[in-house]
Amino acid sequence: MPRMFDLLRGSGEPDKNNDPAKQEKKIPEDQVVKADLPQEQPPKDAPVNFPKAMLHNEHKNDQPDDYSLVSQKLIAAVRQHGVDNADSASKIYNDAVATVKSLLDKSKTTEDLSEFAPRISEVLDNIFNQLLLGDNLLDNVYKAKQEDYYLPYHIVNVLILSFAIGLSMKFNKSRMDDLGKAVIFSDTGLDELRDIVTKPRKLTEEEKCWVEAHIAKSLKFAERVAPLDDAVKEAIQMHHERDNGKGYPRGLQKNAISPYAKIIGVVDTYEALTHKRNYIDEMGAHKAIKLLLGSLREYFDMDVMKAFINRMSVYPVGSLVLLNNKEIAKVVSVHPGSPLRPIVMIIQDASGKPPKENTIIDLSVQDFPTIQDSFQSS
Repeated sequence: MPRMFDLLRGSGEPDKNNDPAKQEKKIPEDQVVKADLPQEQPPKDAPVNFPKAMLHNEHKNDQPDDYSLVSQKLIAAVRQHGVDNADSASKIYNDAVATVKSLLDKSKTTEDLSEFAPRISEVLDNIFNQLLLGDNLLDNVYKAKQEDYYLPYHIVNVLILSFAIGLSMKFNKSRMDDLGKAVIFSDTGLDELRDIVTKPRKLTEEEKCWVEAHIAKSLKFAERVAPLDDAVKEAIQMHHERDNGKGYPRGLQKNAISPYAKIIGVVDTYEALTHKRNYIDEMGAHKAIKLLLGSLREYFDMDVMKAFINRMSVYPVGSLVLLNNKEIAKVVSVHPGSPLRPIVMIIQDASGKPPKENTIIDLSVQDFPTIQDSFQSS
């Protein structure tokens, strides 16, 4: 497997313009290329090699365009929610899932759905504020959900992870809201296809065509809730397009794809890899990232992938890792720009016993211990 992050070299000048309104949309609709993601898996013990230049945030001194607004939001969030803690993060996560579940249930009726517009805005604000406070919200993404139907959790997981990337890419609050609305509605159309997407087997070619049609269903459903800006509609339409032209429905490439859709595409794939589906077992977060940077790297935008790694770390929050002193730890926070050295909490000592007290180690500020291997969270 090629070295990780070779994708960031020799790929031409990256597009720095993240404004959806300024993106090209010139590829003819008749140039449709439809293909499934490749089934190739990385070698079992493939090494993860990260060039040193990628271990630090190149823009660590930059501030968001609306830094004062972010500061005000942070202050307001602290007043409302207090410090970042597991209880408040769990409540925000569960409230978001409940809102999405209720929204999907109402989709089967002819009722007016406009009441959900302010509820969705509240969900977006709560997740935005909580992510400003810390990483506890991310931990909820990886917790096992005792539910048969994955879609509400999938939508919320993709929303949280997309917001994390949006903050890393310094999106202002207005753009975060557009990104969030695009995520919320991108896959709502799948609910009409529940009998197909929940089958405990691979889909037939005919069924795949039905699933691809969920984009139009999602757009129609979204309009029942509230009118959407063009940038949000574009993101919904394009979230299955891929940089190499092997996405659907139009086979668009690179700059023809909405920047919001590029983010959703990466996160949607990552979330699907790390969570169990009807006929596919989940893989660990670390292994999923290796796959995205390996055999799937040509599918995704390089700038988005870099922001994803710098924000999520090679060992995302919730991952279990083996340290080189034989202790097992859980990743509880990450340092943007330091993807190999997160903050961890020891959950098992070298003798295999639970520690007598909570021990949290910031691996970025010390040489020992280091991460030797990763595990799949249970």
